[in-house]
Amino acid sequence: MTIPLDDPVIGAYRVSTPRLKAINDEAWLNKWTGRWSDETTLATAVEARGEHVIVPALLNSDSPRSYRCHLWYLVAGRNERRCTLVDVSATTLETLPRMTGHDLEGLVALLVSELPLTSKA
Repeated sequence: MTIPLDDPVIGAYRVSTPRLKAINDEAWLNKWTGRWSDETTLATAVEARGEHVIVPALLNSDSPRSYRCHLWYLVAGRNERRCTLVDVSATTLETLPRMTGHDLEGLVALLVSELPLTSKA
């Protein structure tokens, strides 16, 4: 379901890899499908000391309230980012640092710079 425009979670959030692991554990506990298949797969895919970005995209449920979110993560051992979907509770989102000002502008620049350019036919 679409997130209402007045929902306070709309924004971009910073998340560390240890916190991402806790988010994945929470998704397993609640049987949400937006998660890594296991902790080893997450640890192999995601840079351990990286900082990642979560942006809520869809409202999942109200019991407990959760969101399907875009996650831009730093790939382990590579200087590149990938995007996947993860499920995050409203309670957890409220505790994550929100990106603002210069950091948010930097995020937009980063995401735009990584978009592939194509020519029109």
